[in-house]
Amino acid sequence: MSPTIVVPGRWSARDLAFQAEHVVTQKLHNNGYNCVASQVLVLSSDWEQKDVFLALAEHPAAEHWEDRLLLDVPADGDAAFTEEYFGPVLAVTQLPGDPRQFLDRAVDFANEKLAGTLGANIVLHPRTKRRLGRSFTEAITRLRYGTIAINAWTGVGYLTARASWGAFPGHPLTDVQSGIGVVHNALLLDHVERTVAHGPFRPFPRSVATGQLAISPRPPWFVTNRTARVTGRRLAAFAGRPGWSKLPGIFASALRG
Repeated sequence: MSPTIVVPGRWSARDLAFQAEHVVTQKLHNNGYNCVASQVLVLSSDWEQKDVFLALAEHPAAEHWEDRLLLDVPADGDAAFTEEYFGPVLAVTQLPGDPRQFLDRAVDFANEKLAGTLGANIVLHPRTKRRLGRSFTEAITRLRYGTIAINAWTGVGYLTARASWGAFPGHPLTDVQSGIGVVHNALLLDHVERTVAHGPFRPFPRSVATGQLAISPRPPWFVTNRTARVTGRRLAAFAGRPGWSKLPGIFASALRG
């Protein structure tokens, strides 16, 4: 079950709003019918801003909105940790601790409690990442998933032909889980363990202040992007018949999203 781990920190109101859209996209892109749609959102119970970021009903009750379902589940076990809801269902669980403690516990939780090892997402403020230092790298090393996206969605890794795509190695035939072997891997690297994708914590133009690469106010794959349909059609037309004359229209649509 693909987790999205949100490392606690002090975020601005705009950061909270953008990353909330990010999490919604990870779940509702294609209405949740993706093999790597996020299914378990992992928050710190000690994060002061968690209630602002996401408010849910107590388990086993659930909040219903049209055909979507949000579940607040305990960290010690729930069907959402072992059964893939191939649809618009998002489970939310909480673990205690400051950023360092929480991240260690979240990695253990994802490795030991969740079925599947295809993809995991981590969202954290750049300042928090700097403070964690080497311990953040060590946490990524311990996280047993075939694609790990940091301030990005693992779906971006899937779209990158050079990146490997598949489960974390080691599943036997008797317990295949997310599969055996990888696809894509255009560089034909042997014995690939995982792909790690990085994205900006903030969109343009706020990303410029932190020196991060982002050219769009809102990524075109976000479910909240207002011009995603037009941008997608123009990208498809460019892929079918590339030409420099098509690029201005693509950028113009993407930047209005």
